[in-house]
Amino acid sequence: MFLQQGLEIRALHPGLRGGAGLVAVSSLFNGLGRFFWGGISDRIGRVQTFRIMLGTQVIAFIALMLVGNPWLFSALVCYVLLCYGGGFGTMPSFVLDVFGNKLMAVVYGTILTAWSVAGVVGPLCVGVMKDRFPAHQAATYSFITSAGFLVIGLAISSALSNARFQRGTR
Repeated sequence: MFLQQGLEIRALHPGLRGGAGLVAVSSLFNGLGRFFWGGISDRIGRVQTFRIMLGTQVIAFIALMLVGNPWLFSALVCYVLLCYGGGFGTMPSFVLDVFGNKLMAVVYGTILTAWSVAGVVGPLCVGVMKDRFPAHQAATYSFITSAGFLVIGLAISSALSNARFQRGTR
């Protein structure tokens, strides 16, 4: 059923093939990122893994603003989705390691709620940028904003360690 609908969409809009292909391939990277970054975090530590994911994504978002080659752009999008999946794959273990069983549900629930809110608010903000600026400027502003939030995340992760949180000691 989905294949038939996809073929109908491609027949009506042949220019969408590349975008649809990128969405399909990048979603595979999202899934692979959960295993890849989870394995990396088991070897080098959760905080260090987040630092690498956040820092390399800053570079990727800056590069996304500058590249003109659609293949390189696609590779960068796939890398970003690899890291996005890695966040989902690594975050539960990070929360468990740092906050323990007792606080796991509260802390992880809060993180998922914030992640969900960002999933709604982020596209709305990009939509506002798209409505107010020419397409190229809106894309550039979106990538700059994303890179800025990643830098904030990187700064916060720089203040963290893999040590377990103890009440009253931090």
